[in-house]
Amino acid sequence: MPLFRASGKHGGVKAGPRRKRNKEWMGSCRKTDEDGSVLSLTRLCLLSLAENMKEVWVKDYADNYLDHFSFRYIMGPFNLLPGDLVEDLTLLLGSRKQMSRAALHLLLVPQLRGLSLEKCPGLVNSALCTHIAARCQALWSLDLSAAQQLSSKVLSETLGCLPVLRSLSLAGTPSDRCVIRTIAQRCRFLRHLDISRCHLLSPAALLPLGGLLALDIDFGEQEGDPVAAAAYLLLSLPYLERVAMEGLAQACCLIQEKQFGQTEEFTNREGVPQLWDLWSERKSKDSLRKKREGAAVGDEDEEERTLWEGYRSENEEETSRDEGLSRSQAEEKSSEGVLSSDERLILRLKDVKGLSCDSLDSLSRVCPDLCSISVNIDDGEDTRGRSQGSLLVAGLQACSGQLQSLTVHYPGPLVELLPALQVAGSSLVSLTLEGVKTSPHTPLLEVIKACPRLRDLHISAEPPSTPQEEEEEEENQREERDLPQLPHLCSFTLNFSYEHSQMKPVMSWMSLKKVLKCLLAGSPLLEKISLVSLPCPLNCVLQDVLSVLNLDLNLFAESTDSPPMPLARLQHIDMPRTDVEMITVKSIMQRSKRLKNVDVSYCWQISNLEMVDSSWHFSLSSLFLPRLLTPSLRQLLFIGLLLGLIGLLYLLLLSKGHASWLREENHFHRHLARVTDVDATDTSNPDLNYGLVVDCGSSGSRVFVYCWPRHNGNPHELLDIQQMRDQHRKPVVMKIKPGISELAKTPEKASDYIYPLLSFAAQHIPKNKHQETPLYILCTAGMRILPESQQEALLEDLRTDIPVHFNFLFSDSHVEVISGKQEGVYAWIGINFVLGRFNHVHNDGEAVVEVNVSEQQEALVRKRTAGVLDMGGVSTQIAYEVPKTEEVAKNLLAEFNLGCDAHRTEHVYRVYVSTFLGFGGNAARQRYEESVIKNTATRNKLLDQHAGETADSPLLDPCLPADLQDEIGSSTEKLHLRGTGDFDQCRHILQPFLNRTNETLTSLNGIYQPAINYNNSQFYGFSEFYYCTEDVLRMGGDYNASKYSKAAKSYCSTQWKTLKERFDSGLYATHADLHRLKYQCFKSAWMHKVLHSGFSFPANYKNLKTALLVYDKEVQWTLGAILYRTRFLPLRDIQQEGLKGVHSHWRHSFSFVNNHYLFLACFFIVVLSIMLYLLRLRRIHRRAAQHCTPSSVPWLEEGLGSPTIPITL
Repeated sequence: MPLFRASGKHGGVKAGPRRKRNKEWMGSCRKTDEDGSVLSLTRLCLLSLAENMKEVWVKDYADNYLDHFSFRYIMGPFNLLPGDLVEDLTLLLGSRKQMSRAALHLLLVPQLRGLSLEKCPGLVNSALCTHIAARCQALWSLDLSAAQQLSSKVLSETLGCLPVLRSLSLAGTPSDRCVIRTIAQRCRFLRHLDISRCHLLSPAALLPLGGLLALDIDFGEQEGDPVAAAAYLLLSLPYLERVAMEGLAQACCLIQEKQFGQTEEFTNREGVPQLWDLWSERKSKDSLRKKREGAAVGDEDEEERTLWEGYRSENEEETSRDEGLSRSQAEEKSSEGVLSSDERLILRLKDVKGLSCDSLDSLSRVCPDLCSISVNIDDGEDTRGRSQGSLLVAGLQACSGQLQSLTVHYPGPLVELLPALQVAGSSLVSLTLEGVKTSPHTPLLEVIKACPRLRDLHISAEPPSTPQEEEEEEENQREERDLPQLPHLCSFTLNFSYEHSQMKPVMSWMSLKKVLKCLLAGSPLLEKISLVSLPCPLNCVLQDVLSVLNLDLNLFAESTDSPPMPLARLQHIDMPRTDVEMITVKSIMQRSKRLKNVDVSYCWQISNLEMVDSSWHFSLSSLFLPRLLTPSLRQLLFIGLLLGLIGLLYLLLLSKGHASWLREENHFHRHLARVTDVDATDTSNPDLNYGLVVDCGSSGSRVFVYCWPRHNGNPHELLDIQQMRDQHRKPVVMKIKPGISELAKTPEKASDYIYPLLSFAAQHIPKNKHQETPLYILCTAGMRILPESQQEALLEDLRTDIPVHFNFLFSDSHVEVISGKQEGVYAWIGINFVLGRFNHVHNDGEAVVEVNVSEQQEALVRKRTAGVLDMGGVSTQIAYEVPKTEEVAKNLLAEFNLGCDAHRTEHVYRVYVSTFLGFGGNAARQRYEESVIKNTATRNKLLDQHAGETADSPLLDPCLPADLQDEIGSSTEKLHLRGTGDFDQCRHILQPFLNRTNETLTSLNGIYQPAINYNNSQFYGFSEFYYCTEDVLRMGGDYNASKYSKAAKSYCSTQWKTLKERFDSGLYATHADLHRLKYQCFKSAWMHKVLHSGFSFPANYKNLKTALLVYDKEVQWTLGAILYRTRFLPLRDIQQEGLKGVHSHWRHSFSFVNNHYLFLACFFIVVLSIMLYLLRLRRIHRRAAQHCTPSSVPWLEEGLGSPTIPITL
C-alpha cells in the first residue's frame, strides 16, 4: 500500500498534468507550513519513515540484493511514493547522515526527478552510477558534488543515459573534456551547470557547450585564456542568466567593443565558430525574435528552442545582409568608437560573480537585466588614483533601481561602503558584506537605513581593535526613539573572525545594542539569527532588548490594533562563542514558539548541567507527552520484570567480581578523574590540598595552582594531582612579562616582580590552607645564562621577602635555577602521569614491561612508560626510560624514585634525557640558509656565475614549494631563491646538518643514545612534530612514515599559487599562517630526517603519536615538578591508614558487601517511586482530558506540529 497519496482526482505519480497538480499540492502545503498545518504532518511522516526504514527495508535489501543481483527495477513500497516525497526523503537522510548504500539503492525509483548526493559523496561509486543510469533516466536534477572517486569514463556513461537533465552539479569531480562533450551531445535541455573546482578542465574544454540551452554555469579559475572562453560562452549560450567565471568582465567589454581579433587562436579549432560569427548570429536571432514577438503563440520555450536549432542552417550571406554591416566595417567602427546602440549586443545575464569595481559600468551596458552581482574589492586605488569606494558608487549607479542582490568582498572599513549602499540600497533584497573592518563607531544603523527592503543581511567582519567609550544615557534614549526597521527581513548573520586566544568579549559596543533592538523589534518576519564571536557582552544586550520588547508587548496588548509579534516566526538562532547566559536563551525560547534550533556552542557561561536542564524543559514535544504519561499495565509489568533480571545479574556479578573490584577501584577512579577534572574545583572541601609552582622563563613568568585530594593510604599509589580550575572551569594560571632575568641589575625588585603572581594564587586558595600549601619558584632558560652572582642575588631577594608577605609553605630550597636536564625529566614525569603510566594496575589491556630495578630484588612487571620527543624553534629534546643494564653518562641520565618510601622500588625510574641546541625547526632553517649563502658565494666566485643575485636568475631550492619566490640573507648579501619542491632531494641535502658520526649508538651531534626497544615502546611527539603533521598535512595523531612521506612529497610539489588558494579557502588548520605554508616543506623534511636518521627510528615504527594535548589538556613540566617534589607528603596518611587498617579490615570487607546490597535496595526504591509517579501523572492527565475546555484545544493542536528543539553545545 502507498504510504502517502497526493490529493487530486487522478492520483498517481506519473509525468504530465498529474505531476503538475502534485507540485501544486505540495506547494500549498509549504505555504501553510508557516501557519503550522499540513506540511508538519508530512514532515513528521517522513521523519518516522527515515527512522524505521533501516530496520525493515534497508536491512532486507542489504542482506539479499545489494551485492548479489544487478537489476533495473525494484518492486517495493518506495515505488508507490510520489517522486517529490522520495526526493525529500533522500535529502532528509543525507542531512541527518543516515544515508547508506542500501537505502540509496532503494530510493532510486523511476519516478524520481531530483537526486542530490552532496551530503553523502562517499557513497557515490561506479555501481551506484550504473543504477542511476538504469533506473532514473527521467531525472531532471542531479548533484554529484565532491564525488572524487568517480572516473571521467563513469561520469560520461552515466550522463549519456540522462537526456532530460535540467540541472547538473559536478563541482569537485574529476570531469574532463570527454565529460563536457557528453553533456553537450546528450543533455540538450540542460539549464544549470556547476563545474567549479574541476581541476582537469581548461577553458578550451568548454567549447562543446555552445549548443546548450544553459541558464546557469559556474566554472572555477583555470589556466589558459579565460577571457576568450567567457566571451565564447556568453555568445554561444543565448539563454545564459547566471555565470561565475574568471575573466567575465573583460569578456563583456570585448563583446561590447567587438574586439575579437585577439581571440582567434582560442577558437581556431576544427568545428568551432569564430566569435565574430557567433556575434552576427546572435544579432540576427535577436532581430528575428523582435519581429515575431507580437505574433508569438503557443509555448514560448518551444518556439525559442526551434528557432535556436534552425538558425545555424540559414544562409550566412542573408545573415550578413540583414545585419547590414561587414566584419571589416564593424571592426573599423569599433576601433573608432562609433558603434550605435542598435549595433551593440544585449546579454541576458542576471547573476554575475567575481567582478571588480572598474568593470561594473561596462557590464551594466551589456547586461541591462542584471539583478545580482558579487564584487571583489582590493584595499587600494586604481591607476587614475580613484578609491575603490568611488568606483563602486559609480558602478552601482548604473544598476540602481534594478539590483536585488549584492555581495561585496572588501578588506577595508565598512564606513567606506556606505555611499555605495545608499546608491543601490533602495532596491536591494539580499546584502552580503565579507571581510570588512569595523570600529566602535561603525554605522551599522546607516547600513540598515540605506537598505529598507532587505530580506537577507549577512555581515562577516573583523572586530574593532579599540573599545568604545560609553555614551550618555540621554543621547542613547534620544537616538533609540527613531530606530530604522526592516519589516521584510528573514535572515540576519553577524560573524566576527576571532582568534582562539581572543574569544572572550573585550569591549562594550553600544551601537550593536541599537542594531539588535531594531532587528528584533522591527523585523516581524525574522526566521534566522546568527551572531558568532561577538566582541561585546551579548548577554546584557539581549536582556535589555527583551525587557524593552516585553514592555512594548504589554502596551500593544491593551490596544485593539496590535502589530505583528516580534520574534514570532524565529526558527533558528545561533550564538556560538558569545557572552550569553542560559537564562537569556530561555527567555528567547519562551518568546519564540516556532524555534527549532539553538546553537550556544563554546559559550563559556553555559555549563553542561544547564544544557541538560534546559533541554528537558524546552525540548519535550506535547505530541509525545501523552504517550509518556500513559503507560499501559503490560508495559509496567515488563519494566518491573526487566529491572528484576537486572538486579539478579547485578548480584551474580557482585559475588564473582568482589576481589577484582577491590583491586581496580582506584584505577576506575583515575579514569573517572579524567572526565570530571574539567569541573570547577570545590574549594569548600576540607580534604583538598593545594600547591603552587612558579615557572620563571626567559620571556615571562607563570604561576600554576595545583590541587589534590587526601591520599588514600595505599603506598603503591601516587598523589592524584590536578590543575585547579576556577568557577568558569578555566585553569588557574597567570602570566606576566618580561622574564625575571631582566631584573639582573636590580635584584631588589625581584619580590615586587613576583608579587602579582602570588597574590593571584592566594585569592583562589582558601586562607586556612595557605600555611600548608607548598610554594616552588623554579627558574629556567632565562636565568641559566646569567652569571652565578646575579642568579644568587635574585634568588636571595625572593627567599627574604616572600615569607614576609605570604604565609605559604616556603623554604630556601623551594627557589632555585633548574637545569635543562631537570626540565626534561619533569616534562617526562608530567606526560606519563597524565597518561596513567605510573598506576601499576596492568590488567586493563595496556602494554607492560619487565624492569630490573636492583640486583637484590626480582624483576617488576609494570606499565610501559612513554617516551617524549619535543622539537621547538631552537632545540630538540628526547627523553625515555632505559633499563638498569644500560650504561649511560651521568649528564644524560636521571634516576629517581617517585614513591614516598625510599625502600620501595616500584616507582624507581631511569630516564635518558638529551637536549640538542640548534636542532629546532627555525634554527635548522637558519643554519641551512647560512650554508646556502656561503656555498653559493664561493661557487659564483670560482665559476664567475651570478646564480641567485637577481630575481631573474634565482637559485633553485628543493626545500621550498614549487615556484615559490623567496629572499634570504642581509640587505648587502641578498640571495634570491625559487622552490622546486623536491622532498627527497631536500632530505638528502639536510643529512650533513645532523652532525652524525659513524658510530652505531649515537644520535644528533654524535651524542650517545641508548638502544630503544622499538617492538615494545611508545613515543609522543610534541611542538614541531605535531605542527608538521597536522597544521597543513592534517595527519596529526598516529604517525605513519610512508603516508607522511607521500603527503609531504605531494605538498612540496604543489604549485605555490595553488597552496595559497587552498589557504584562502580555509583548508588548513586555523592557526596555520603563510610562514607555516612557506617553510612546511623544509620542516617536514627536517622532522623526517631527525626522527629516522638522527634518532634512528625505523620507517615501519607504528607507536609514535604526534599531539598538542594529552587527554585534551596541555601538559606543562610544572606538573612533573610538583609531583616529584611533593612525593613524601603521603607518608602521614599512609601511617594513619596502617594503624586504622589493623582494626577495621574485617569491618571493611563486611561493609563492602553491605554497601552494595544497600545500593541495590536504593535502586529498587527509586524505580518504584518513578513508576508510582508515572501512574499519578497518568491520573492527572486523564482528569485534564475529561475537563478540557475549548480554549485548550488550539494549544493541543499547535503542539502536534511543534518538534523538539535541538540545542547545540
